[in-house]
Amino acid sequence: MAAVKVTVNVEVDGEPVKGFPYVRRFEPVDRESFDLTLPTNALFVNLPTTGQISPFQFLFFQALGAAMAVKLRGDGTQVTLNKGGFILVVDSSDLAGTTVQNNSGSSAKAVGMAAGV
Repeated sequence: MAAVKVTVNVEVDGEPVKGFPYVRRFEPVDRESFDLTLPTNALFVNLPTTGQISPFQFLFFQALGAAMAVKLRGDGTQVTLNKGGFILVVDSSDLAGTTVQNNSGSSAKAVGMAAGV
């Protein structure tokens, strides 16, 4: 089974912040990478392929070309990501129903990976 390793490093003026780097390694039962393009001002849509992942417990989502919004589990408050912004969720109970929206005035591209442990 393939292993996924996530390393998060936070530094201030070249000095690591206490508790970093943070490293998490896991072996997902299911995992899917995605490359998504949403048309101009698209409404909230489900992430591709995540419907086959159960439970859906890991998400990396990065807005590449324009601002995009994410609603984890499809409910609650949206998080708007600027171009280049990302969300990383590791070891959640279940992210089923996560949706994304194109907030920009042009088509928007995003990449990422979803996994179930």
